[in-house]
Amino acid sequence: MSAIERTVLVLLPTPLSVAEIAAHLRISDTAAREHIRSVYRALRVSSRRTAVWEAQDRGLLP
Repeated sequence: MSAIERTVLVLLPTPLSVAEIAAHLRISDTAAREHIRSVYRALRVSSRRTAVWEAQDRGLLP
């Protein structure tokens, strides 16, 4: 997982929308969506909620 994907992963448990995550990272909404999809693929999940759960189970989130 790349550094930007790890940053996106840390933002997933927050109430931020994709647009807000993009603004926070100063990237486009499209780029943010791609990074989120990449995180999902890396974790082998298909939703934000399960990505957070899986990341917590793996110790990837504080």
